Amino acid sequence: MAEEIVVSLRLPAVLRDAADALVPQLQASREYAWGSWSRSSVLRLAVSKGLAAIEAELAELSGDLPPEPGS
Repeated sequence: MAEEIVVSLRLPAVLRDAADALVPQLQASREYAWGSWSRSSVLRLAVSKGLAAIEAELAELSGDLPPEPGS
């Protein structure tokens, strides 16, 4: 497992509320039945997917292949 660090981040209340609203939906989803969901785990997933989407978009714009995970 990758090293974990604590990051303090200010978010608009609407994003906190959106993460909280996703917790029960993810817990009920078969596709995301990875264990226990919390606001923190939802936000970690959102950051991970968001970064991957930005990397892919930038790669597409520049004509490069997306970077390998973990690089």
